[in-house]
Amino acid sequence: HDSERSTRRAEDLRSELAGSSGLGPLRADACGPETRRAADYCVEVRVTQLAASYEARVELLHEGRSVFAPPALPFSPLGDAEAALASQISTYFEVLEMPFFHDPDSRPFFDFGRHDIRAVAALLKGMEKVYENEVGARAQLDLAIELDPDFIAPRIIRIPTLMAEGRSETIERHLRHLETLRPVATGFELELIEFANAHYRGAVAEQLRALRAALRSAPGNRPVTYLLGSTQL
Repeated sequence: HDSERSTRRAEDLRSELAGSSGLGPLRADACGPETRRAADYCVEVRVTQLAASYEARVELLHEGRSVFAPPALPFSPLGDAEAALASQISTYFEVLEMPFFHDPDSRPFFDFGRHDIRAVAALLKGMEKVYENEVGARAQLDLAIELDPDFIAPRIIRIPTLMAEGRSETIERHLRHLETLRPVATGFELELIEFANAHYRGAVAEQLRALRAALRSAPGNRPVTYLLGSTQL
């Protein structure tokens, strides 16, 4: 029963957090010295270590008014429903502070409502590393897939590197799974699935058609434009 109550409370808090979005921009001086800015919120996080666990309180402030203030949440270091929620809240604000989250070219690749927030964080880290040509991109993309197996974007982005590694079996496994996701994919994602299949088969004309269609869904998208240019070479 304690476990059920804990899970229900975490779900209630998650719903309350989701319902607190959509507020207008903050004044520049709205955040006090004990808070930090994250998107349209000031955030105050307090974590206290108790005898055998921790106590966390997360408060979102907007224009000096509390819009989300769960009660203090006790959670063990090993994790339970409240610990998982506290981790999700922390990751949520980590994502809000990532430069790639605010880049409009990255937005067609993910949706908070459909994807595990931890997987979104891993995807954005991976995309940034790909863009900056840094090591570690593959590990972040693989992590995003592990955390959210139905996340389309990291599978798509990973396929070209898997081809360079000669891992045909892994690519075919990704492509089979992507086929099962067509019913829930956006128009943009459907075209990327088409591109991935054509890319693996070396069908250049089909790749170009899919990428041009993706650009109609997301005009001017730089990652897709780059792919289109490199495919035409």
